[in-house]
Amino acid sequence: MPVDKDALGERGESIFRSVITKLHGDKPLFRPAFLGEKWPVADFGIELWGHPGKLFLVQVRATSTAVNHKKRLPIGVAIARANALYGAPLPSFVVGVHEPSEQPYIVTVDIKRTQRISSIPTKFSLQNATVRQTLHDEVLAFWNGLGVVKTPRASAFSDV
Repeated sequence: MPVDKDALGERGESIFRSVITKLHGDKPLFRPAFLGEKWPVADFGIELWGHPGKLFLVQVRATSTAVNHKKRLPIGVAIARANALYGAPLPSFVVGVHEPSEQPYIVTVDIKRTQRISSIPTKFSLQNATVRQTLHDEVLAFWNGLGVVKTPRASAFSDV
């Protein structure tokens, strides 16, 4: 029997929300807000805990397909969606959730796409507290450095 894509998507969003709100010490690093199914660009707007207005966007894609031999998680993000994330004036990421293992992997959307995103690397698992802290620090640095000319979307979570 084929997997119900809506159920898989909802489960992926729930796994992501659970992981992104894990405590670091006595508080979480992030405050996620689900934007709803009709939001055209992202599934979540995420605010840094204790830093009102310092936000980033996340598009979540869930799959039950296994990680491939290149250590990449097969997901699908259309060109238009990926480029809308890229064009957003704030940090934007895709999170691929491997539903059977409940592993969410993050990658930045740092280039304009000519093809859809068909897979993402598995080297940045949000289950890892260091990855979550790096994400927090990167987004905070983005907002603290507004007005500073930087290389296009420099990110620790780049797919290169």
